Amino acid sequence: MFDINIKGEQITIREYQDGDEEKIVQLLRQTFGNHWSLEYWQWKYKQNPYGSLIFVAYNSQNELIGHIACQIMQGIEGGETRSFLYACDNIVTEKYRGNGISSIFIRLLPKDVLVFGFQNAKALSVTKKYEKEYSSPLHFFKIPIFSKKVTLGQRMRKSILKLTISSFEIKEVSDDNLLVLDSLWEKKKNELEESVVRDKKYILWRNYLNPNRMPVYAIHNKKDCVGYFSLSRRGSICYITDILLMDQWVSVPLISSIEKFITKLHTKDVTLISTDIKIQTTLLKSGYINQDSITMSIAVLTKKGTLPAHPYVTYADSDLF
Repeated sequence: MFDINIKGEQITIREYQDGDEEKIVQLLRQTFGNHWSLEYWQWKYKQNPYGSLIFVAYNSQNELIGHIACQIMQGIEGGETRSFLYACDNIVTEKYRGNGISSIFIRLLPKDVLVFGFQNAKALSVTKKYEKEYSSPLHFFKIPIFSKKVTLGQRMRKSILKLTISSFEIKEVSDDNLLVLDSLWEKKKNELEESVVRDKKYILWRNYLNPNRMPVYAIHNKKDCVGYFSLSRRGSICYITDILLMDQWVSVPLISSIEKFITKLHTKDVTLISTDIKIQTTLLKSGYINQDSITMSIAVLTKKGTLPAHPYVTYADSDLF
């Protein structure tokens, strides 16, 4: 804990302590909307199996006026396991902006970690302003959002493809039987450059303990698990919130199998994001359109100054769905 002086007022900056969460949630609700609840906050930070890192700033009246939170993730980069930080929920109240509080928060983050985040236009300008606080240049990635409306004609074409796609079997994975996803990850991680580790511990927390529960479905070809995806329905839209497929099986018939499964949920609109080039190409061949994009930033807080190459990202790596 330490104090700084801002225009003659003493501001206290320290790491999160038990009991701060009520004021934090109140600030988050005021800033980001009423979907925030104490239950959601507990899941997002306290229940994260890899931990979290939260700093707060209080003014002289003991009012919470600043906050940054990071979800700690286990990740792989260039074949090595390292810590990732998902930096999110960075807030400084309007009265205290422009006084370097965000800069101090960034300096307090641990070194030798990969830091990533997702920005709207306003947040992007703040991120760029404090780029000098990172030991490597910030990299910005435009991540496409794909969507498709599954029509009756498309469903009929799926029936014609039945013989082609019958080798794929899709089944929901229960939260007490996630070992199959551990085995899948051990094979898939060798095909990735940078990614959050998608093991059973991560998936249990991210999907099943989530207040907005997102079921996970394993894709099998004969006896082999060749991929998985998770779903979240919001109104008429079905979001594929996470998708991990072995490269050799990524194909139009496999995407069609997933669509056929999704249509059983009585939804017509499918939306997902993916940075995987093979998945992107296959989605476009399958009739998806690139409807929009989001901006992701990555920096490495390390003296080595290593740079990210090609991060594997889906909705599950963000709060954007």
